Amino acid sequence: MQRAAVFVAVAAIAVLGGCTSYSARQVRIMSPDQYPARAEVGDISIGAIVLETEELWRQQFDTAPAFERGYEAINIVVFNDSDEAVTVDPNDAMCQTAQADIAPADPAGVAESVLRSTTGRFIAGGILAAGSSSSANEQIRSDFVNKVFPGRVRAGGTASGFVYCANASPVTGVSLRVQTGSGDSDVDLVFPR
Repeated sequence: MQRAAVFVAVAAIAVLGGCTSYSARQVRIMSPDQYPARAEVGDISIGAIVLETEELWRQQFDTAPAFERGYEAINIVVFNDSDEAVTVDPNDAMCQTAQADIAPADPAGVAESVLRSTTGRFIAGGILAAGSSSSANEQIRSDFVNKVFPGRVRAGGTASGFVYCANASPVTGVSLRVQTGSGDSDVDLVFPR
């Protein structure tokens, strides 16, 4: 009987440890015409998609969907077919809603909303499971910050990343400023609903 109890405890720790891991996923880049929101500025094509379903969310992040916790993640992709580098600074982005345009949410705050719980796992699995949750949470925080749109896109290059928005009101679009050597252009990407 004692062996059975030990086996069950070891199995529980293994399962809990597996649930507390985090696997960073590479941001998926599609061709420009596959994005529901698109715009062009000269030789620069911009696409955007809101991760508004669990399937879309799980392709990019190994967490519960943030849209269930008050945030949207907008994947922005810039295809720069020009012969000069361009800047699309995520700090200049504005999340558009029916009520107002709002500044993007802090990626660290969005990550906090989807962290793994350590309390229940500590009680059930002991220090091993709690330590695993803590490690997974650090990886989640890092992944959300690292996946912010990088801002600079080299000549002939492609860049992809995220802008996070609070979704107290549904996000209907995102506005971006594209900075080139010949000037700045404001671009509104509207999501079909």
